[in-house]
Amino acid sequence: MASQLMSVMVETEDQLKALMRLYDKEDFDFWGSPSMNESTNVLVTPDQRMKFTKYLDSFRLKGQVVIDDIYRVVRNQQKNLVKFKQANEMSWDAYHYPETLQSRYRNLVEVITIGYSYEEMPLQMLKISTGNSEQKFGIHAREWISPAVATYIINELVQNASINDDLFDTYDFYILPIINPDGYRHSCNYNRFWRKSRRSFSFLTDLVGCRGIDLNRNFAFHWKEWGAGFSPCSMIYAGSSAFSEPETRAIRDFVKTHSEINWKFYFSLHSFGQKWMTPWGYTKERPQDYDEMLRVANIGNDALYAVHGTKYRVGSIRETLYTASGTSSDWFKSIGVDYSYAIELRDYGLFGFLLPAYQIIPTSEEVWAGIRASLLDVRANEIIQRLTKINRLSYD
Repeated sequence: MASQLMSVMVETEDQLKALMRLYDKEDFDFWGSPSMNESTNVLVTPDQRMKFTKYLDSFRLKGQVVIDDIYRVVRNQQKNLVKFKQANEMSWDAYHYPETLQSRYRNLVEVITIGYSYEEMPLQMLKISTGNSEQKFGIHAREWISPAVATYIINELVQNASINDDLFDTYDFYILPIINPDGYRHSCNYNRFWRKSRRSFSFLTDLVGCRGIDLNRNFAFHWKEWGAGFSPCSMIYAGSSAFSEPETRAIRDFVKTHSEINWKFYFSLHSFGQKWMTPWGYTKERPQDYDEMLRVANIGNDALYAVHGTKYRVGSIRETLYTASGTSSDWFKSIGVDYSYAIELRDYGLFGFLLPAYQIIPTSEEVWAGIRASLLDVRANEIIQRLTKINRLSYD
């Protein structure tokens, strides 16, 4: 028997409550939070299958096998990914790519080591050109598409710098392709569906596989409220305290020690679900400037759609995805970043975390088009505001 990916459809409030109870028990690997009138993918091991199907039957929940042998698919995709890398000039190796870029584009790229992970791997940020923007990518280890898209964006900026003059005269780009290198390495080498960091708590917890922190629940804004795990075995465990982890502290310290920078934008890329989201994640309440954030997100989303016709849903994290506290997007917004977004990449769930290699380029193309459009819109509005102010002063 093999591990299966199953899709469960929720049609009633009672079914939603029942599935949420299973979600909260931490025994099963849910690939998303259950919600009304939507299907949720769950990774079910052979040992769990009988218990899982009985539970579904008891609440008349409809379960359907999406992938009969998940690890056979993983093996096939790994082979295809190797072929994809060999067929593309660009290096998709997120560990060595920063140094390669810095050596080739010394006048444009600076590699900054902002800290080290729990397993002492360097956290390398790339600073590209001039301006006022911050972008961070790749928090959850199993979401391989996120660092790939970040790497594509880096490539677009440095290899097509002349085309992006309109961006560089306003913005500096600070891009961190991988904030969870330990989890990413473990996902590549051992457990394809590993999500968290690799922090160890004790010999006993390690023995039962309970390791790691969900780094996107470890930020100090409404930390460990709704939508965060309290147990080390939880997939969304928020840690022992806010900023308990060296990875999240490195981001905080870098931002705090560079207070001279006007952090205008923040983008955090995840997979999957095709959503362009604003804060807040911890509550249904909206930021005071939500309408402006939504306007810019919609401009980006329109540009994204124009590339390949891919539809993304726009709205707050809480409204479009689920309740989540202690997230990086909420924290960046709380410290004054005007436009803080979390983007869930392709797809809707057919492939989920196993997005095929052939979708890397189109996903990257459309997301970069969306981000670029949003940056240019804000740039244009600020130029108009400055000119209006100058004209008023001249008139006075």
